[in-house]
Amino acid sequence: MIPALVLTEYMFPFDGEAKRKEFAELARRFVFIPSFDELTSEIAAELGRRFAAERSLAQVAKQINADRLCVKIDLLIVATAVQHQGQHFITNDGGAYHIAKFAGLNAYRFSDLPDPPPPPPSLFPQD
Repeated sequence: MIPALVLTEYMFPFDGEAKRKEFAELARRFVFIPSFDELTSEIAAELGRRFAAERSLAQVAKQINADRLCVKIDLLIVATAVQHQGQHFITNDGGAYHIAKFAGLNAYRFSDLPDPPPPPPSLFPQD
């Protein structure tokens, strides 16, 4: 699962509508891409209230070393994962990691994951 909000970030580098559409179509063929809707809004608002625990978003952002806008976006992304019953949450974003852990997801940073195994030896070695 890749929330639509995250897909947006992945498409930023693509110059031109055709390239973005090609990437989005490729992603749709291999990954579930849930959108953000009214129910997700409710989940994000409740998650945000609980995560903030009577603090302002600016205070929360400072505590997790993020800015306020990033915390808001991270809440939307994590709420999408919660709504669609995501089990694992993998990110490079520290704020999203903290919010996902708080939401009860099995959260991991990319740097915490093991390296992939080496490729098998080739049957046809090249000289």
